[in-house]
Amino acid sequence: MYDEEPLRPDLTPMIDCVFLLLIFFMVTAAFVGPARFTVHLPEAVHGEMFRPERADIAVSAEGKVALGGKVVTLDELAEELERRRPRRVVIRADGDAPHGAVLDVLEAVGRAGVREVYMAVRRKG
Repeated sequence: MYDEEPLRPDLTPMIDCVFLLLIFFMVTAAFVGPARFTVHLPEAVHGEMFRPERADIAVSAEGKVALGGKVVTLDELAEELERRRPRRVVIRADGDAPHGAVLDVLEAVGRAGVREVYMAVRRKG
């Protein structure tokens, strides 16, 4: 009696969502895998220590300090910064972090000889 085609669900919106999720995961994924082989570097008499451009330091609301994602003490922080000798330091302190903890980090950074220090903030509005 009816000559209509059978109803089929429209898969276009679902496919769009799948592609958006795929793009999201591709953009946020870290593509650093384990090395496939070992490299033994040659020794040299002359040369300079590699200086990273910056070091990221985080201060939590409880006053804990992390350098590059690894929790460290203030002494370890100063020693590691002296060893790395970065050009600049970016401090990401929690808004509720104790003032003294941030000052202690600034002192450790100063003892390490780093002169470019930046405080990370969020833009209002």
